[in-house]
Amino acid sequence: MLIAGPSAELSMKGFQTVRKWIDRSIAGLEMRSGDYPVKSTSFVGIIIVLSGLTNIPRVEEIRDIRTEYQLECEEERLREKRRRGCGKRRKPWRPVPSPKCRMTPGPPRVCLAS
Repeated sequence: MLIAGPSAELSMKGFQTVRKWIDRSIAGLEMRSGDYPVKSTSFVGIIIVLSGLTNIPRVEEIRDIRTEYQLECEEERLREKRRRGCGKRRKPWRPVPSPKCRMTPGPPRVCLAS
């Protein structure tokens, strides 16, 4: 757990209260914590990182939401591509020699004109 914000807003009593609450909630597993005073902000932020946890319904729900969102974004991208006509199969691009270009001998042909 990390609490960041202006020194005047960070209460050690509040910090210890939250730390004890989390410690009780995780049933004695190891916990690291600290404070990070920041002078150039008026906001207080708290970060809690949990690791080694499995089978958490809310985390699975958030992952499902993320997967649905990614699928919707991909479908939208494909619809937009089709709308613009980019989904049509076209002949592969091949360079056409120009009289103004000095072509290198043999494949691949590259225009060296400036």
